[in-house]
Amino acid sequence: MKLIKKARLVYQQANSDKVYEVDLVELNSASERRFLVNFRYGRSGQTLREGSKTPLPIERERAEKTYSSVVVSKTNKGYLHRQDAAAHDQLERLEVTEQEHISSLFSRIQQESDPKQKARQIWRLAPEQSSEVAQYLVTLLGSHHWQLDYSLLWAIGRIGDQSQLANITPYLSHKNPNLAALALEASLALSDENTALSLIRDAGVANNPLLQSVESLTIELDQASKHGDANALLKHCYLQAQYCRATHSALVSVLKDIPLAPGTFKGLRYLFKMSEFRLDADVFAQLSYRFETQKHYFTADWSYYYHPRHGRINVQEELKKTNSRLAYSKATRNYLRRRSWRVLKQLGISQSPSFVVMATQVLLAFNDSDSDNAKTSEIFQYDDNWQRQLIAVNHYEEFAKYLTFNGLLRLNHPSFSKSKNGLSWRYHPEQVFSGRGEAFPEQWDQAPDALLTLLQNSTCQPVLAFASTALADNHAFGEQLSTDLLIPLLNRPYPECQQFAFSLMI
Repeated sequence: MKLIKKARLVYQQANSDKVYEVDLVELNSASERRFLVNFRYGRSGQTLREGSKTPLPIERERAEKTYSSVVVSKTNKGYLHRQDAAAHDQLERLEVTEQEHISSLFSRIQQESDPKQKARQIWRLAPEQSSEVAQYLVTLLGSHHWQLDYSLLWAIGRIGDQSQLANITPYLSHKNPNLAALALEASLALSDENTALSLIRDAGVANNPLLQSVESLTIELDQASKHGDANALLKHCYLQAQYCRATHSALVSVLKDIPLAPGTFKGLRYLFKMSEFRLDADVFAQLSYRFETQKHYFTADWSYYYHPRHGRINVQEELKKTNSRLAYSKATRNYLRRRSWRVLKQLGISQSPSFVVMATQVLLAFNDSDSDNAKTSEIFQYDDNWQRQLIAVNHYEEFAKYLTFNGLLRLNHPSFSKSKNGLSWRYHPEQVFSGRGEAFPEQWDQAPDALLTLLQNSTCQPVLAFASTALADNHAFGEQLSTDLLIPLLNRPYPECQQFAFSLMI
């Protein structure tokens, strides 16, 4: 199959941020009817829906007219062409300032009447302090819609200050354990050190010195797992990590070895969600990486699951139990993978300084050993004569299966796009592109130290390629780098590091 032409169109007005792609392709056939016009469309950064204007191959003249009519129709509706030279600049970039973005979102929150939709809007608030917005949000507490109250506690804890603390503390004793747990996190976030320590003591989280070193924490977790208390211990440990750096360091060190399985998964899921709340890049990156790379514990395709040890299990009933013998299903894993990317994407859209901090740690978690063999898949379709015709070939490169990894490095790269299920990324070798294709390039440009950290520490070739290219664009920063910093880069066993350092030393 050969790509004849391709148009990439975007529509960005008001609250809309849409993408429309249309291809004219030629099949490997001697028939005059060997041309197809295919299209993809959807919201920017999300899985694009696919379709074809030509269910069966047609002649080139008809295909050209069909292709042109689709492009003209979309441009008449306000879509704009994205040329390769500018492909990395505008797709995800907001053309409003951060304050304008907050004001626009705040306005939508105030106008929304549906509790679930209001909760969704509140989730999109940037995690930077805003007393005006926080003061409005506390007036919405007590809605009797737990999803809305949950999003309110989440947002207030991230953007509020100590003046909202009195509105949150009543939720510490809420009958819904999820609201109570989040209320404690939000209260700690808004409190000064003495108040936070008092809240932790009142919650029964006594300082445990055995949680402050890797060795003793490992032993404690092993013992707790034998008695079915590992989930509670993980929560206790992460609360203690709020005020104890040694506990935090020990926890980060052991996270890679704690199984994503019954007995520990609920605790790990709590850590993941609260690391998002706290913007704890170390814990978030460790768990995000594990969700990307570690296979699910079971697949819940049916109402019942056959467990090798426990036999036939009713999935829904089992998952409701506190001591469930099932955890970390395929669906849950995919949800957590999507959530990882959504967290980072939302930070980037809101222009939060935390985006680069979180993204850097996520990228550092990957290494070259995570790569897989490049592969292709062929898609066929039957014509009028019931002859099978090849209509598409999908290419997947070595890191294609990592959702967040590719989202960060290739969101705006025309040679890559999300697969139909949104969990992997396809490679389009016919697209020649020499620019940068990462998500939110303007934010990386403002954080050259983070790019240098990637170049100094990453053991993953695509990450190094991104960091070296982005740093090369920052001439002022490069000129300030001393020989003492460049020589270690020359000594790294990666051409990207060596070429970048050598270019600044000659």
